[in-house]
Amino acid sequence: MKDETKLKAAFGIGAIGKDMVYALSSGYVLYYYQDILGMSATFVGAVLMAARIFDALNDPLMGILVQKTHSKWGRFAPWIFSGTVLNAVVLYALFKAPDLSAAGLLVYFPIVYVLWGVTYTMMDIPFWSMIPAFTDSGKERENLTTLARSCAGVGSALITIITMKCVLTLGQGDERIGFKLFALIIACIFIACGDESGSSAPAPDPADGSSSSVALSSRSSSSVKPGDDSQKSSSSSGKTNGSSSSNGEGNSSSSVDNTRSSSSGYVLRDSLCSSDYEGWT
Repeated sequence: MKDETKLKAAFGIGAIGKDMVYALSSGYVLYYYQDILGMSATFVGAVLMAARIFDALNDPLMGILVQKTHSKWGRFAPWIFSGTVLNAVVLYALFKAPDLSAAGLLVYFPIVYVLWGVTYTMMDIPFWSMIPAFTDSGKERENLTTLARSCAGVGSALITIITMKCVLTLGQGDERIGFKLFALIIACIFIACGDESGSSAPAPDPADGSSSSVALSSRSSSSVKPGDDSQKSSSSSGKTNGSSSSNGEGNSSSSVDNTRSSSSGYVLRDSLCSSDYEGWT
């Protein structure tokens, strides 16, 4: 239980950090480049739209790379660690535009913003892909997703509330300096949170280096009590015999179903009759 709590906490902290970064970029990059640096709103908007189209192609490719990754750290941890650090560096560069001419900014901004999207995808895709590897239980997966979404909402709300106040305070009225310093602080927080989420990644399978171990406990056949099996089997056997004496079919309609777990983590116990079995537990 202690390990499960620690894992969930690490996963939630990672969600806070990554959505703080996402909220800062998506919410203030247009304001920074248009209002502070004086770039054309049409050009900045076109870059943002082109980046979204590129993401539609980039995300599936990243998923394939994660799936084919086999390392001693597993499938997810290498991408989460590297993506977090690179994205933090690019985030700082995004809000620390050098003193360039108008033509120079037209080149600088598209390159840096696309790089930000690529490095964010490097971290984001494996982050969410970890959930099925944590547990076979559908209920646990839903709980993890809810936890991560809630924590992500906290990170996004924090950026919405504190950004402009921090920018004005850090820059002492100079928003350009304020955004530079604030982005640096958020980048450092992001790296710390990313380290937590990366450490929660499932351990690699010794056979091929993939992250296939189940990190959270889920119900399995080992949770079935032997005493319960024998008692239920006897009850089912009695009912089967009664049924066979009344319809003459004997034991031909009875079958034995091995204990098996459904995808939602429930367990179906041994059954001696297809119409009479112990329910979901």
